[in-house]
Amino acid sequence: MEFAVEMIIKASLLKAKIAEIPITLYPDGRQTRRAHLRTFRDGWRTLRFYLMFSPRWLFLIPGIVCMVIGLFLFGLLLPGTFFVGQVGLDIHTLLFASLFIVVGFDAMAFALLTRVLASSMGFLPSKPVLNRFNERITLEGGLLISAILLASGLILALYAFFRWSSVSFGALDSRIFVRLVVTSTTLLTLGSQTALGTFFLSILNLQRRK
Repeated sequence: MEFAVEMIIKASLLKAKIAEIPITLYPDGRQTRRAHLRTFRDGWRTLRFYLMFSPRWLFLIPGIVCMVIGLFLFGLLLPGTFFVGQVGLDIHTLLFASLFIVVGFDAMAFALLTRVLASSMGFLPSKPVLNRFNERITLEGGLLISAILLASGLILALYAFFRWSSVSFGALDSRIFVRLVVTSTTLLTLGSQTALGTFFLSILNLQRRK
């Protein structure tokens, strides 16, 4: 099923000339064989094959959308409750905003890693813009960004813990301290993923240099 699709995709990626030749199809005369085409199954296999050759639409675009939505909601809800008419958005929506940010970051990282791996294996052609961007992302630079994110998250976590200890680990205003904890865990998660992703990208670049 994917053979014809693969030829079209690779011809397009390689900038090859594509032409159509009209043909006439006739029944093959076989009466005992059932129809083997399945609309949903074959359509999904074709779409899946397209997405596997397009990290941009599989990972990058959804990742950017999730990241923008997450950052917008996070910035909106971090100061306090935000009302849309009679509906109040609070810490519960903030948790989903954090989820959008983390998932968006993961998807964007996967877009870069998949593109580098696919280029090194010859599945996708190399892009000069991606190569320049990849060369500027050093292991040390990625770890520095990771350290800043981790340190910021850890400082917020320690501040929340200190305020909690100041009331003998009793009840706190959840509207304030849940925001602190959500921000802290989001930064810690992004910092950890940045470090892991940078190490993995460095491993891929070692493979490319061989």
